[in-house]
Amino acid sequence: EWSSCNGQRQSPVLLLPHKSIGITLPRLHFKHFRSPLANPVIQNTGRTLRLKSSMPKPIISGGILTEEYVFEQADFHWGRDDHSGSEHIIDGNSYALEAQLLFKLRTPSARADCKVCPPAFVSVATQFQTIRHRNTELMTLVSPLSSVAYALDRSRPSLPIRLEALIPNDTDHYYMYDGSRTVPPCSEDVLWLVFRKPSYIGREQVKLFRRLYAFSEDISCNAHLVANLRPLQDMGKTRVLYRTFKCVAHYIYGSTFAAKSSRAASSSHLDRAYFPAALGPCISRCEVLSLPSTARYVSNWLSLAIPGADNARCVLWRLDLRLLRDRDAVRSLRQALVEVLQDMEPDPGRRIA
Repeated sequence: EWSSCNGQRQSPVLLLPHKSIGITLPRLHFKHFRSPLANPVIQNTGRTLRLKSSMPKPIISGGILTEEYVFEQADFHWGRDDHSGSEHIIDGNSYALEAQLLFKLRTPSARADCKVCPPAFVSVATQFQTIRHRNTELMTLVSPLSSVAYALDRSRPSLPIRLEALIPNDTDHYYMYDGSRTVPPCSEDVLWLVFRKPSYIGREQVKLFRRLYAFSEDISCNAHLVANLRPLQDMGKTRVLYRTFKCVAHYIYGSTFAAKSSRAASSSHLDRAYFPAALGPCISRCEVLSLPSTARYVSNWLSLAIPGADNARCVLWRLDLRLLRDRDAVRSLRQALVEVLQDMEPDPGRRIA
């Protein structure tokens, strides 16, 4: 019946850092996410819990998006336990619940007569990890769940619901891929943005989702709505992008690297290097290594080495594996270092070698 569910770009998928292509993009913009949804409605569809609202609706833009996208609905998926409830699996990790916020292209005419058309929909996925205490920001969504216990039940929450509660604090790091809806008709017109880091939900709060029923009240069946998850789909030729640390572009070209170089040596011979505290999250490890006397700039595409003035030691930034996935990124970073490090005064408080 739903032939598109057998397509080549189906969702959800397994997301692996080492198989993703790192790119640098502007930040996403979330408009009206802090404002209460207008006339929110929650419904037990028998397949999922769905949240909808009326105008004005939240809008997402920025990042790789060339157009604005308007909130359409939010669907929730959860499992039987706290470690098997998310549809997307990130680096082998599954969480208690996944919220999928679907946004629709604000100006459909943008897809008319276009060579490179914007996606019709954008789905923003957030995983939720359980904690001992409740997440107070989710209370206005969780509290009315008892009023939609059975399939097709609908309710209008009296307390304000904000989409801000359904996205993590860190929205700078996420995976992107072209996929589909995870429920029929499985149409392949969705750009997925899956946040890398989870948000949080109380253990008792997620249990309220598991108490929902998959059938209407007049049907004598006590089957609870649990594990409402579509199995992982074959990746095929799907390309997964990973939105990298902003500092790759901003900090490097913002002249925040500094070094003290030997006057007698060339610009590639640095005896000391520094980095700002703000750059810390980009660096997972710092080392001083011995190098051959002929060594200059060394890179294996996962790390970057800068020889010291004595040609025997160097400073090595061992970067996050997802940060510099392609050769062009490494080449640009290396050239930026050469240009920036020559003219800057070091900050004694930021020495790494």
